[in-house]
Amino acid sequence: MRNIFTISTKEFQPISFGGNYLHDNYDNLVSFLKLKFKDEKQRLAKPIQKDEKSFDFFGDFKKPLKRISTFDKSIQDEILLSYNEYLEKVGKLSKRLIRSDNKDEQDWGAILKCVFNRDDNIIISDGQDWILVWGWSFRNKEENYIPLTTIPEKTEEPVVITPIPPSVPKVEVIDEDTEAPLIEEEEEVIVEQPLDVNKKSKVGFFGYIKRFFRWISYRFWGLMMLIIYTLIILCICRYCCEKECPDNCSELKKTEQELIKIKERLNERCLPETTE
Repeated sequence: MRNIFTISTKEFQPISFGGNYLHDNYDNLVSFLKLKFKDEKQRLAKPIQKDEKSFDFFGDFKKPLKRISTFDKSIQDEILLSYNEYLEKVGKLSKRLIRSDNKDEQDWGAILKCVFNRDDNIIISDGQDWILVWGWSFRNKEENYIPLTTIPEKTEEPVVITPIPPSVPKVEVIDEDTEAPLIEEEEEVIVEQPLDVNKKSKVGFFGYIKRFFRWISYRFWGLMMLIIYTLIILCICRYCCEKECPDNCSELKKTEQELIKIKERLNERCLPETTE
């Protein structure tokens, strides 16, 4: 890789997502795009901070690159067509991920939507191939705009209809007294798309613990409330007993000790007389 473009951080504001800058996720983005688009070329230049005032972008190009606005109109239209086809493919993937039930896939869909944004992309090219400078708010939508006249229309093959030879229809005579048969309307059949059962969402260890406590709280919430109330009542009773008991308990112990002493004296003085 070599340095192919440089931007000033004073002129442009970096884009952030989820508390982090987009350009910090370069390695994860490249791995994710290679997984989803195996046959596509690498379209994101690698950002590396040069100093406090600038960022360099690196890519695998031998020829020098420059912005597409410096090329002829025909080359611009060709590069913009390729860029818009790639954006359409990424946009479909982004929408599908955002509609997913998995939180990680939803985040990936939102990140792709932020990265591949016409307003925040600078297309640089060697005249044949192209790559994106991204991750900052460039406000560059007009340069990346492609007029509708340059988009080729998809022509469909004409459908040849073979004429059917005319035939004389049979005319049925219907009496006025007879009722015309009713024509039953066909009911529309709604085909439901099968759910993808094999699709599994990634749930970690703490996710299973969270589900377990949620199931316990939904299933045994009455028992849990009873246990909590019982513990509260026991704590209150214990607190009250400990607050009032010390003086009463000490008096009871003294009385009990005095009774024991009196009993011992009675036993000593009132021993039964032994018979000779």
